[in-house]
Amino acid sequence: MDAISASIKYRILYFIENQHIKKVDFFRKTGMSASNFKGKGLNSELGGDKIAKFLSVYPDVSAEWLISGKGPMLAGNNLIREENAHYGQKLLPLISADEWIDCGTQNFCFNNISRHYLIHEFSKADFLLCVKGDAMSPKYNNEDLVACKKETSFMPDNKIYAIRTKSMGVIIRRVSPAEKSTHITLISENKDYPPFYIPVTEVEDIALVLGAVTIERE
Repeated sequence: MDAISASIKYRILYFIENQHIKKVDFFRKTGMSASNFKGKGLNSELGGDKIAKFLSVYPDVSAEWLISGKGPMLAGNNLIREENAHYGQKLLPLISADEWIDCGTQNFCFNNISRHYLIHEFSKADFLLCVKGDAMSPKYNNEDLVACKKETSFMPDNKIYAIRTKSMGVIIRRVSPAEKSTHITLISENKDYPPFYIPVTEVEDIALVLGAVTIERE
């Protein structure tokens, strides 16, 4: 079922799943009942007051999409805008290093990010991250958007990762083994930046880099 033929309730459920929002949090914030979103209740109409409440709690949702299923799900800009949104399409939040750091102990808390993009080729990615600096040039350049896939653990397998560290912020590097098993080696593509080592305990969050979108800038 696509977003045009689905009811408002189906679109709400799709939004919750797409944005990784816990249902218990959704029902608590909106005051809606879980029974209205399952069984026969799922096929009943949603009152105007409930729609207004939902949009006030989640202002990033496009009212046009919610009511009619037309246009993008979110009011923010997308790299690809389609006249009809379809179930199964994944909108990737574009985050900055500071927004990732601000998550603290809440791993990948990107529910409130307003910038989302639809890129079919990165369907396995979970978010986009803006590259800063030239340490990974020429592979990834300053202000490129890298597509990242969340990982809970990783091996130093010479692949490129985005790493949130405790004391050095967010780092994008190729990760290789170190002499000590308690450390990893971080390697730049730019030969002007020498490899360096960090303890594994310095790593807070990790994401595998799947590729990049290069944006020409003046």
